[in-house]
Amino acid sequence: MVEKSSKTYLVSGGKPFWRRRTINNIKRKIFEDEGSALRAVTLYGAEVGLDSFQDLVFTLSFQKKKIILIKDFTSLPKNVRKFLFSSLNKALSYNYLIFDSELPYSALEKNKKIIADGLFNFILKQSIKYQSKTYSTELSVDDFRKELYRNNLTSCLFILEELLGSKGRGKAAAAQILGLIIAKFSYLRESNKKEELFNQLWQTDRALKQSNLDIRLLMERLLVKLFA
Repeated sequence: MVEKSSKTYLVSGGKPFWRRRTINNIKRKIFEDEGSALRAVTLYGAEVGLDSFQDLVFTLSFQKKKIILIKDFTSLPKNVRKFLFSSLNKALSYNYLIFDSELPYSALEKNKKIIADGLFNFILKQSIKYQSKTYSTELSVDDFRKELYRNNLTSCLFILEELLGSKGRGKAAAAQILGLIIAKFSYLRESNKKEELFNQLWQTDRALKQSNLDIRLLMERLLVKLFA
């Protein structure tokens, strides 16, 4: 049986902006403790496939150890949960695991289905827990615009997750954000780069309208590409 370890973390509740900040603080602590021989990977629970996850968990690299962040961890498929729970000792020998949920800890621990699951029960009882703070002021699309024109990718990602995580605002906010991005990058003088960026914008807009992929994931990927 795996005992409580400094290599598993649970970040739950609060606004996405603050959960992301908490997770970044955890990452900085791990990197400081372990040096620079680490890499970080972010996964979305519902999208995790067993084969690729097995490869990720057990494949060694030049970095030697990894931080694996699983967002919305309660949506992990059953076969992935069973695999990870049965392999925790080995997985933790060269991985740090951070589990993220928008639900507060009090709601997670009262959910009978979550408590009955071996992996989830372990995460709730044995992980180092962080209850994120609630942001006192609601963030707006205008806040995103200001950070976009400051070329502050980190703040843009924070605000993006907050805006798109709000019920009923996702698609509308995504459309507004796309408009702001188009306005900013329409002034590029390099025609080749401008064409490439607008192709990425078009592909994202099409995916938002025609696919069932997570809106936040699509927009986060777009921002990272634009600022690369």
